[in-house]
Amino acid sequence: DPVVAKVCSPVIPTSRPLIEQPMYVQGFAVDFVEDTTHDIRRQSSIDKISITAIGRITCAFLNSGRGGTIYLGIRPDYTVGGIGITRHERDEFRLGIDRLMTRMVPPVKHDKYQVVFHPVVARRGHDSPDRQKCLEIDLHVIEVQVRPSLGVVYSTWEDRCYIRMSTKNTKLSHQEVREMVLSEEEQRYRAEVHSLQSEIQRLQTQLKLSSKGGHSEDALKMGSSTALSNIATRLD
Repeated sequence: DPVVAKVCSPVIPTSRPLIEQPMYVQGFAVDFVEDTTHDIRRQSSIDKISITAIGRITCAFLNSGRGGTIYLGIRPDYTVGGIGITRHERDEFRLGIDRLMTRMVPPVKHDKYQVVFHPVVARRGHDSPDRQKCLEIDLHVIEVQVRPSLGVVYSTWEDRCYIRMSTKNTKLSHQEVREMVLSEEEQRYRAEVHSLQSEIQRLQTQLKLSSKGGHSEDALKMGSSTALSNIATRLD
């Protein structure tokens, strides 16, 4: 079985808390595959990265209603390779993503995306993997994280609409994307209503049973009534 890249217990020389940072170990397999919310770009150097392609993927993630993450520095076999990128190039890349987002129609707000540079580490110093130390090397995995955006249909500066379907960024007309977005929102709404109705039925059953509970009846009714009131508020 492949070793997961984001698991590495030895101490890493970094000031960042491990709980806040994914662990990318060079040559190890990542714990995800390309799918509806993960897109892996195969480029191995910063100068080969296409901003146009990133724009289309971002548009597809936004219109899918689920969001997603674009990864740079992961090999085709899902092992960590990393990309060499200087501090100046990192700043330029961030600015390039900012410009890309402002050119989307409508412009994407800053709270809807984030660019993260994760240092790649390598295991060194011992024949046994369990006793090797993880050391940062001069490579990074870049993540462009796109958060879900509901109720808005986005298009690129080329006036093209995309939506994420499995591993593909599918080009559709504005009307087709709008209809798909509305359909998915309706399905999410129906699922939420069904969940709330089930909860109401459970609380109503609890109220009926509580009538046989003696002195605790009032407390149970009060708690259930409060819960029902909260559910009604959510439905509104």
